[in-house]
Amino acid sequence: SDEMSGGFRGDNFQLIRFHGMYAQDDRDIRPDLVARKLEPRKNVMLRCRLPGGIISPKQWLGIDKFATESTDYGSIRITNRQTFQFHGVLKEKVKPMHQWLNQLGLDSLATAGDVNRNVLCTSNPVESQLQKEAYEWAKKLSEHLLPKTRAYAEIWLDKEKQFSTEGSVEDNEPILGKTYLPRKFKTTVIIPPHNDVDMHANDMNFVAIADETGKKLIGFNAVVGGGLSFTHGMKTTFPTTAHDLGYIPAEKLLDCAEAIVSLQRDWGNRV
Repeated sequence: SDEMSGGFRGDNFQLIRFHGMYAQDDRDIRPDLVARKLEPRKNVMLRCRLPGGIISPKQWLGIDKFATESTDYGSIRITNRQTFQFHGVLKEKVKPMHQWLNQLGLDSLATAGDVNRNVLCTSNPVESQLQKEAYEWAKKLSEHLLPKTRAYAEIWLDKEKQFSTEGSVEDNEPILGKTYLPRKFKTTVIIPPHNDVDMHANDMNFVAIADETGKKLIGFNAVVGGGLSFTHGMKTTFPTTAHDLGYIPAEKLLDCAEAIVSLQRDWGNRV
C-alpha cells in the first residue's frame, strides 16, 4: 500500500500492466502540487479487452455509468485499437471497476504488458456470414493467446486462490512460458479489400479467404513481422512492414498463431 499518494510502488507498478492498467497522475494539477511540494494525485488508467471492438448497448451503457460516477474525468476514451479506456480511477475504485466490468462480461486481461494485445478485426459481424466468421476467429485468437494465470480472477474478482508447484509454470502458461514475450505483440484479422487496421504495421495478421461463393470463410493468408517502433540509439532496429508467410486453412489458425507467438517468445530480442 502507498497511503501517502494512493499509487502503486515497486513491482506492483509494473505488474498491474498485465491486468490492463497503468499508474498515472492528474497532469492538470501536477505543476501546482509540485510547486507546493505535495504528492501528485495518483490514479489508474484501465484499457478493456474488446476483440474487434464489438460491444453491446447494455455493455456501453454500463461502462458509461462507471465512467460518469467513478472516474475523475467522467468520460470514456476511445482508442485507435478498437477498445476504450477509463482514466482517472482512484485506487479505492480499482477493484470495483474490475468487478463492474466482469458483471458486464468484459475484462482487461492482456491489454498492456509483454503479451498479445487486443485483437483487431475489420469485420462488421451483422453485415454478412463471412464478416461474422472473421469476427468469431478474432475472438478465438484473443482467448487462445491470453495468459492462463488465475491471478486476475483471484485478485479482482475474489475467486478461490489456486496454488501451483514450483517448476510447473510452462504447464500453466504453455504459450507465454516463464518469460512471457520480449515486448507487446499485436494481432489483426482482415477482410479484403479493407485494411483499416493497417495489417502491415502489426506483428501477426490473418487475411480472410472466402470460398468460390464469397460467402464462407475457408482460410487465411498469414502476414507477419510488422512494427513501427525502434530502439533509440540502435541503428540495427528500425520500423518495418509485415511479410507474407503463406496460406493456412481456418482450422489451423490457432496452431499457426501459437507457433508464431512461441517463436517470438523464444527468439525475439529482449535487449
